[in-house]
Amino acid sequence: MARVLLITEVLPRDLSNGSDIRVQNFIKELAKYHDCCLVVLDNTPIDECVRKKLGVREICVFPSIPRSTKSLMRHFRISNSQVLRKSYPGFLLKIRSEVDTLIRDRRIELIFCLDPLTAEFVIDQTIPKLLDYCDSRTLTYQRMMASRASSMPMSSRFRGYVDYLRQRRRERYLVRTFEFTTTISPSDKQCLVEVAAVQDGVVVVVPNGVSPDALRVQAKADGRRRSVVFWGNLDFPPNWTAIDYFYQEIYLPYLAEKQVEWHIIGRGANDSIKKLAEQPGIFLHGFVDDLYGEISQHGAMVNPMIEGSGLKNKVLEAFACRLPVVSTTMGIEGVGAVRGQVCVVADEAEKFADAVIRILDDQVLADEFSANARRFVEDNYTWETVGFRLNEVVTVALGNASSAKESA
Repeated sequence: MARVLLITEVLPRDLSNGSDIRVQNFIKELAKYHDCCLVVLDNTPIDECVRKKLGVREICVFPSIPRSTKSLMRHFRISNSQVLRKSYPGFLLKIRSEVDTLIRDRRIELIFCLDPLTAEFVIDQTIPKLLDYCDSRTLTYQRMMASRASSMPMSSRFRGYVDYLRQRRRERYLVRTFEFTTTISPSDKQCLVEVAAVQDGVVVVVPNGVSPDALRVQAKADGRRRSVVFWGNLDFPPNWTAIDYFYQEIYLPYLAEKQVEWHIIGRGANDSIKKLAEQPGIFLHGFVDDLYGEISQHGAMVNPMIEGSGLKNKVLEAFACRLPVVSTTMGIEGVGAVRGQVCVVADEAEKFADAVIRILDDQVLADEFSANARRFVEDNYTWETVGFRLNEVVTVALGNASSAKESA
């Protein structure tokens, strides 16, 4: 058992948010294996119940990152790896000093940054450092520009290109600086490895797990409705484009005339999504307390992602709830599911619609997909399984550092 410092910008509280889900469960799983101290940059008081729930020895609360009085130097940064140094240099020096003291006093043996922004606080530390770069922003920007650049104003394209360059340089610098970087999917790993020009083993895929609540959902004995469902944070741009693509290319020309209902679940819907729900057969639910109970009522989950990166938590949740999935290739990447056995993958609009109708009309086929998907997620995507993989990375990093000391 090693003394590990975990650092994250804010305490993960919103468990409808994929990032918060990942950070909270990484903390919990690592605390099973190691003596963990958690640092959060959060002015909100954190009580003892939270510490016990996470399983860490202690939680150290440092001041939040300022959101005002930014230095004008931030406009001249060439990389987002310098965003705090350029924006809030005084704050950065203060927190670095406090982290230095904490590492020394607690005799910390390894640091794990749970988000890229916190890397600036520990970048000069000489003990083993790990970083979770959940989604490659470079990959996200590449796909966003490929999908939307032609319809964007010139000014937006310019800003997007500048952001892309800053993110790319940040990823190159951080992946080269940390002993190991964990990421969520093979596609994100490939992008990070290529951007940083490092050996394959420096970046390690550690996926998300599925919620135990989803695994507790029972199979529907009386069948499901003739409807499809999509859920997620609706203020997340790749979800906007997925909804628009599904409506324009799939639902309107193929499914509406067959009286297939479409249910959209999630907070943050923009005016365009709200307007869709005014049409017959389309329903917008907003945030739902019992998400897994609601989605299990429907005939299939649709995941028509055409941009973005990472692993889609909603796919794992659908698998756990025994809900058949029809997805684009981009929507299923990173999951490792066997096409045609665990889910249906279709990138052409008409084939996507055909797959939806086939599953809604053939209960035997739907049950086969449901059973296969459930076994797949139980075997590969519980948080205990993910935690074991994560601890393997930590163990290797500690072992490498020990070997380097002995040979010095």
